[in-house]
Amino acid sequence: MVGRNLLAHLLQRGERGVLALSRRKPDLAGEFVHLPIDLLSADDCRAKAPALREATHVFFAAYVERPDTAA
Repeated sequence: MVGRNLLAHLLQRGERGVLALSRRKPDLAGEFVHLPIDLLSADDCRAKAPALREATHVFFAAYVERPDTAA
């Protein structure tokens, strides 16, 4: 949703060094690196955090669908 559209926007602008984090690789063409990660798992985040050391910008657009929007 939001993250996929942001990724498409960055790729359209020709941004370099884009790293997309998500459980599933976005189905977009373009030059980006995908890091499969479960943001709901602290262990997975800790294990993959070293890959983010070079990051200069972070856009948080995670979405978790839940049956009750109040949760």
